Amino acid sequence: MAAFSSDDDDQAAALRQDEIFASSNEESRRDGVTYGVRDAPRPEEPQQPVPWGAAALPINMPPFTNQAGPVAPHAGEGDKAIIDLFFTDEIMEQLLVQSNKRANIRLSQKSSRGPKSLQGWMPMSRGELYGYLAIIVYMGVLPRPAEADYWSSDPLLGSAFVASIMSYKRFKHIKHVFSAANPLPLQEAQSKLAKIDPFPSMVLGVCQQRFLPAQELTLQECFVSTNQRFGRVFSQASPGHMLAEHCRILTLRDSRTGYCVSYHVDCREQTTRDLVLATCSSLPHQPFRIAADPTLASIPTALALLTGGLYMYGAVAPPVPVPGAGPDDLPASLQKEPLADGDYRWCMGPPHLSLTVWRDMDPAGEWYLSTFHTPDPAVTVQRRVREQYERVSKPAPRVAADYHASMRICDQVAALQAAYSVQLNHRHRWYTALVYFCLDVLLTNAHIYERTVKGPGASTKDFRLAVAHLFASRAAAVASAAMPSAAAAAAVLAPGPHPHPHPHVHVNPHVPAVTVITVPTAGEDGAEPGSPPKTPAPPRKRTKIDELPPERLVGSGHVLEKCNYKRQCSWCYKQIQRQKKVYTRCAQCKVHLHSIDCFFLYHAPPIN
Repeated sequence: MAAFSSDDDDQAAALRQDEIFASSNEESRRDGVTYGVRDAPRPEEPQQPVPWGAAALPINMPPFTNQAGPVAPHAGEGDKAIIDLFFTDEIMEQLLVQSNKRANIRLSQKSSRGPKSLQGWMPMSRGELYGYLAIIVYMGVLPRPAEADYWSSDPLLGSAFVASIMSYKRFKHIKHVFSAANPLPLQEAQSKLAKIDPFPSMVLGVCQQRFLPAQELTLQECFVSTNQRFGRVFSQASPGHMLAEHCRILTLRDSRTGYCVSYHVDCREQTTRDLVLATCSSLPHQPFRIAADPTLASIPTALALLTGGLYMYGAVAPPVPVPGAGPDDLPASLQKEPLADGDYRWCMGPPHLSLTVWRDMDPAGEWYLSTFHTPDPAVTVQRRVREQYERVSKPAPRVAADYHASMRICDQVAALQAAYSVQLNHRHRWYTALVYFCLDVLLTNAHIYERTVKGPGASTKDFRLAVAHLFASRAAAVASAAMPSAAAAAAVLAPGPHPHPHPHVHVNPHVPAVTVITVPTAGEDGAEPGSPPKTPAPPRKRTKIDELPPERLVGSGHVLEKCNYKRQCSWCYKQIQRQKKVYTRCAQCKVHLHSIDCFFLYHAPPIN
């Protein structure tokens, strides 16, 4: 491929652009959509100084023909929920199979009873995986000081929704084995990300299949907390933070919506330019315009992307360090006296690099680099004055206005994703933070997809709560469908056809599976203000050890409710002689039972 020169002939530039698009690698295909790897030649070191000048150079950008926006579901996906378009069967199966595989590996490493953290382990089902995802999504929206607080008996800390899905012991079991890959020792030695591959690629393929980005993109870096001092992949979030507590990830988002179209993990084996090229390598072959952070934008990186048919612009550190060139090599027009507020100066260099310095808040000026902007007339922007609340209008160059407009929405989306993150702490497995990051990307992209298709609706918090309740209802439905006596119990409790085998258990995408009774406020019933209410337990009705009351088979008020005192589960005590106290009970029988299994078995008719 021929390198760009200082020749500004339009026909030669068009021929070179055709060669760029023709050099794409057509081997990379995902779900019927072609994503070529851009073989952009890297400029040789040392970089030659750019001959800057005060004359404007012509820019010939190919037309953008991509149909941006969400991709309509296929013919067989019309009845699926939007969240199912992202949490596909392949992704759920990958998590389920690899988690059970890790449990088998952990159990085989110890004695026949297994390690202490997996005592009583049973293989995880698809319903339990939905329940685990529902819990971590709920935890991200409504955090508590500790994980165990969600199962606390304190009404101020405990969550009936979480406790109705699974026990805390089962949650710890699933968390201990939750995994996306289990590589061989040789594979693990060859790649730092072997313990999560190919899960990030699967998530990225789903995101690219469901949405086509617009021409304006935003390249940012984010830091995911690994909580591991000696992690193999780590970075420094900021000069004030400790090293090796954060993993650096480059994300590429659609500037209009904030939809994540690509990301790449920094393994500390590549330069920043190589990381940027790897992040942009999966884009469709269109002339995208990428706004980059100051830590990612540079002249060598811009030239490398330009050779691959991509155009970069963004803020850079003054005075724009150029290999082999210093600030004295810039034209005299940029070395004049300090700028007045709102003024800017510019210069251009081949092939069509533009360098602009603008006086905004910093007296030294803000520097911007671009490979497609020209020194157009200034535009008017609204800027906030420091230590004041009002905004003022001031002139600004087009590159500065486009940069701040592209960063604004993506910064908001990235902040909301970090605020409601589903990430959990793992003591020795730092790489699980990357798996939770991929789940966050799926949730964020699903919300953006819904808002793009249906218009502005639920907020990020409400959307994630709805997803948590949807996953919880699926977990309850799978658990109830697995019980052999469920159909007979439903027929006796309420004769007649019902759409659900257990019509009296309230299961829907937006309401928890357990009805929570109203707790009186502090100060009522003689309780001291500020103290949790105490309801006296009713007197017990003694029955024989093998006797079940016949009233359990009649009536229509058999639903689960939660009370604020514990009793032994009647079914566990009478049938398997196990003493286990629970808070949930039948509202009509007033008998304490476990939330799902024991409730249905207790109300099932005897099988002769």
